[in-house]
Amino acid sequence: MKMVFIFVCSLLFCLSARSQGVQTITYDSIMHRMSRQIVAYPEEKIHLHIDKSTYMAGEKIWLRAYLLNSCFHTTSYLSHYVYVELINPFDSIVSRVKIRSVDGGFPGYISLSEDLPEGEYTLRAYTKYMRNMDDDYFYRRHVQIGNPMSALVHSSLEIDSSNKGKLNASVRFSGYSQSELSVTDFDIQGKDREYFDVKQELDNCFSFNFGEKLTKENSTVLVTLQDDSRRTYRKFIKLDSAYDFDVSFYPEGGNLLGGNINRIAFKALKMNGEDEWVRVSVLNTERDTVASAVTSVNGMGLITFFATPNETYTAICVNLQGKQKTIRLPESNVKAISLKLDKVQNRIVVTPVAASEAKCDSVFLVAHVRGVIVYADWWKKSKPIIRFDQRLFPSGVVQFLLLDKHMNPLSERLTFVDNMTDALVSLSLNNSVIKPRKLVTGQVKLTDQSNSPLVGNFSISVVDENLTNVDTAFNIKADLLLRSELKGYIANPAYYFESDNKHAKVGVDLLMMTHGWRRYNIPQIIKGKFELSTIQPERSQQVSGIVKDGLLLNSNAGDHVDVLILGDNSTYNDVTSTDKKGEFKFEGIEFPDGTGFVLQVLKRNGSKHLFLDIKEDSIPTPQAVQYRAKKEPDDRFQKYMYYAEQNLNHDSALMDVIYLEEVEVTGQHLGDDIPFRFTDSESFSENVIKSYAASTFRDFLEQQLRITFELDKPLFRREDVYFVVDEFSCSYQDLQYDLQMNNVERIELIKDHGAASFWGGGANYGATVWIKTKKGMYASVKEQFNLRKIFPLGYQRPIEFYSPKYEKEEQKHHNLSDYRSTVYWNPVIFTDSQGEASFSFYSTDQTTDYLAVIEGICTSGEIIYLVKKLNDNF
Repeated sequence: MKMVFIFVCSLLFCLSARSQGVQTITYDSIMHRMSRQIVAYPEEKIHLHIDKSTYMAGEKIWLRAYLLNSCFHTTSYLSHYVYVELINPFDSIVSRVKIRSVDGGFPGYISLSEDLPEGEYTLRAYTKYMRNMDDDYFYRRHVQIGNPMSALVHSSLEIDSSNKGKLNASVRFSGYSQSELSVTDFDIQGKDREYFDVKQELDNCFSFNFGEKLTKENSTVLVTLQDDSRRTYRKFIKLDSAYDFDVSFYPEGGNLLGGNINRIAFKALKMNGEDEWVRVSVLNTERDTVASAVTSVNGMGLITFFATPNETYTAICVNLQGKQKTIRLPESNVKAISLKLDKVQNRIVVTPVAASEAKCDSVFLVAHVRGVIVYADWWKKSKPIIRFDQRLFPSGVVQFLLLDKHMNPLSERLTFVDNMTDALVSLSLNNSVIKPRKLVTGQVKLTDQSNSPLVGNFSISVVDENLTNVDTAFNIKADLLLRSELKGYIANPAYYFESDNKHAKVGVDLLMMTHGWRRYNIPQIIKGKFELSTIQPERSQQVSGIVKDGLLLNSNAGDHVDVLILGDNSTYNDVTSTDKKGEFKFEGIEFPDGTGFVLQVLKRNGSKHLFLDIKEDSIPTPQAVQYRAKKEPDDRFQKYMYYAEQNLNHDSALMDVIYLEEVEVTGQHLGDDIPFRFTDSESFSENVIKSYAASTFRDFLEQQLRITFELDKPLFRREDVYFVVDEFSCSYQDLQYDLQMNNVERIELIKDHGAASFWGGGANYGATVWIKTKKGMYASVKEQFNLRKIFPLGYQRPIEFYSPKYEKEEQKHHNLSDYRSTVYWNPVIFTDSQGEASFSFYSTDQTTDYLAVIEGICTSGEIIYLVKKLNDNF
């Protein structure tokens, strides 16, 4: 300690020698520049509230996205759309929706297809505006998804890593609840669709070999089995191997100071991203052990030792399986300065510590929370140690930055402050006892810490805790205050807020030392170098592209080329011209998902020798988050799968899980449907066409379609007729000679005006005759490069969460069981001016273990969060 005191004193001497020319930087000037930055480039952050954390294939993930200003946690109105994606363990997007803002909130859902394999999936959410930054700023979390067979099949995995560079996995399957399971077919598929050679060891036990590379890159395989009843079970299985790991070391303040006592945080991870337990021993060049420690919280630990100047240190790291790794620590720096931080009761104590040969000049200390400057001043000789009352800080991650006289960073230290400034949420019910199939009404009241009312809006989920896990690991408080502020993925941010967890306080400080600040670059802003966005907020939808010309279609067509667009059923139409680069854009469009558009390009002289290239919606590279593989079966998950299957069967809104013996069905193929929807059309199948016995195509048009001719020109109700054969436009003159009626599979008479535009005909035709041939006689017709049919991703049409209403006696006594796991979901509830709101729902057949989760935001930025049991003792 004496040596540390000497170096602190030497630092103070250096501070007193700072020049007067650098004193122009002040708290006010930094506040002004930070305000300019926030106005010029206000950042967004997203939180998702989902109704639960466990689902079955065929259900819906009900969700609400909260889009907030990253500094103040107030509702952000910059972007009008949020993208939410479901990613499987193979890093593939299996579902993607675009959710439109409704009164500042983004309520939506993701429908889970019935054939989804069981496994841990990733939810990812972002706006286009957030793509100004890297993908680490997106919202990500994992969800567990099962399928009907999950209630019947249990799988266990053992991995043998005794052969270096080659691992052997054994997968064993068995039935639950004493049920028999006989596996008749089995295969294993990797991420890149490669299949493994599988060997059957015993009944229902299979083994396969895989290399070290799979463990390091993506340690998940997809297994598919079929039992003797021809039921198929598919599951993503994590290859949880202890084959390799890595340890990273983070000296406090960013520097390993020579001639000082140093605190170094470390984090141990397996190659697949999971936390690892390790014992760390630090050795000097003489191979003497100078310190040792073990991981204490979620793969993180802390080691302390005195670093001799010019000495080199290595760490010997050993995991529980005895695998050893030798890692060289960061070089000791004899000329650096670092921040040391301690918490003493409600005080944050910050001290600059100098290495043995540090040549100190003027240094400046900045402290901020989410870009809001709390402290900024030159370090004064009269105050060698600064003590902050943490109650004066906003709740969240505090970044302390030590800067030199040129405002270049010397050291960074993060700490976390939770001053309990959230909204106080009270929830009461009008029912003293919750009975089956009865109306339950709840009242919510929001107040601040002084009991004054707060106005805001929130979402609420009520689940049956007997059947499903409540979604608390990624709650809104942990997400906004912690996860969204730090670099890297945090698997369970709510862990660090558990008041009864003695490891949480230690863990959150280790988290601060092993994860860096991720948002605004404060030193650059102080210098007046501001960050600006290149991608603007998405406030409306658009369709854009480029018109190309030339023999190889590799040059742009230039400006003044007209491009026409027509929406489904003439819902939208417009025309625009290209710019000098040949690019065009239709903006200000609002359309739901499933809307089709036809685009056509024509030069002013009518030439069609142009190519229309539509700009596709780019999607960030999907990547599944890592999760800890479950070692033991989850009985509650199996119970949930059983009841979810029953509920889906009687609800019939999603699917019926009924397994039948394989049968062969034969019949006539009716052909493909028209790719667009129309309100007024007549359809003629092959059998109908044959029954009319028309000898020529013209006979059929006149006799059955009521088309007349004037000088060989077909007319319908005295307007021109457009012809489409096998999705290609064709003239009547070609058809009357080449089309054979015995080659026609289907004819559709479309009477909608403008329908021809979907095949490039424009809006001036009274009818369109759509023809599908058996042999594809016009399939070889040259593609029309100046015409494109597209179905861009539109906004999701909102639907309401369904729950039964037991208003009549016969409904209350209906013999169908009601075992909903999500009893109630409401994504948007507004309080009145007194901070009060109410909601109501009907209970299920099981009422003893309901859990309500409320999440939201007040208009002034306070976080709304409550988890409360609703039971007979409420």
